[in-house]
Amino acid sequence: MILFLLAGISFGGEPASPRLEPTGVGQLDFKACVDLAVRRSPGLTHSALEIEIRRLDESDAKWSYVPPVSMQSTYFLTGPEKTDLNTLHTMVFNVGPYNPVMTYFSVKATRLLRQVAVLKHLQTIAEGLYSLGQQFLELEALDKTAAAQAEIAAVTKDKVRYDHEREKLGRETPLQTQISAQEAAVVEAESDNLAAQRLARLDFIKAFLRLETLQPEDLKLKEAKDQILGRFDPSAATWEQVKANSYEMQALELTARLQDLNVYSSYAKFMPNFNLGLKNPDPISTTSNRQEYYAYIGIDFNIWNSFKDVHNVSRQKAISRQFESKGEVKKEDLNTQWLLAQRRFRAAAAGLKLARGQEDLTRLQVRQAEIAHQTSLPLPAVLTARVNHLVARKKGIAAGLEYDLAVLNLRHLTGDLMKSHVKVAPWRE
Repeated sequence: MILFLLAGISFGGEPASPRLEPTGVGQLDFKACVDLAVRRSPGLTHSALEIEIRRLDESDAKWSYVPPVSMQSTYFLTGPEKTDLNTLHTMVFNVGPYNPVMTYFSVKATRLLRQVAVLKHLQTIAEGLYSLGQQFLELEALDKTAAAQAEIAAVTKDKVRYDHEREKLGRETPLQTQISAQEAAVVEAESDNLAAQRLARLDFIKAFLRLETLQPEDLKLKEAKDQILGRFDPSAATWEQVKANSYEMQALELTARLQDLNVYSSYAKFMPNFNLGLKNPDPISTTSNRQEYYAYIGIDFNIWNSFKDVHNVSRQKAISRQFESKGEVKKEDLNTQWLLAQRRFRAAAAGLKLARGQEDLTRLQVRQAEIAHQTSLPLPAVLTARVNHLVARKKGIAAGLEYDLAVLNLRHLTGDLMKSHVKVAPWRE
């Protein structure tokens, strides 16, 4: 009796592979990180080993076309009177039980299981690339935000010095000086927060690539957008691309085909098993030559098993209908992800346009304040205008990051991100 397992392939656990240093590879751009991840990332190496296990299962199934051969020997401790005890033994060479039809289904099933393992591995790689791309884009944005934050800190310090000098001259209240000092402290705290966020993303990449150490200078973050998004056109992405390149949908289709094999194999269980072999006669028989061997062939099948085989056919057909329903649900879920990704992209594009407009507006207001300062506008108003402009720049950076992440999500869903950075063909061989 053969049961084809339909359980999902697990990618948990962690292989005992050594952690490696990035020494000697120079700065790591996104492509280099992808190559390292495929070779070193614990989750990816584990799923790759799952493919090798499935290959061995497929090889075992193919060898099942050669029926098993066994030998059984029996020695009788007692026998009829006047019987030579040295002849009281039997030896049987048996081939079987053998069912070539079930072997055929087993080979096809293990082949499908290997293909499902490959698709699961590719899906794991794709998800890893998506997460790695997010970290790269966020790190680049954090660097730009930190630069703007440093300029804000410099302006707030100028404001503190200005208020402190005016307080000495009796032209400013101590309260205003305290407010300026507190504003500077808040800006410094924001800088510390940005540094912590940057460190968290570096730790993620370090763990994902299985590296002992990773310094900011080890990563080539300049032009990360071009490294990750390339020339991908989000407006050209289609639902057909998402359906065709979804590894989850492909794996589910193969699993449904595997369940169809379960249905066929449930019918094949009604067929008898064959066996053949050689054996010598019963040693306690007085009518046979115990030194001779005789060939035999036989069949083995159930006459009555409480309708278990009949019920199994109905059960496997019901499971097939479950997989059809599961496929429709997965398709709807994928379509929902696609629609949400499109809405996110449109909202991010509008948000980016608004943020750039506000940044341009505050830039003009700074220029206006600087011109007015030459005549009568106090210096604090100019400093406030500069801070407002830098805050608008930070919002523009955040809006740009959200736009890039929305484009990355579309590229991930359409499969273009995976195809652009990983050679998929060797895994399918």
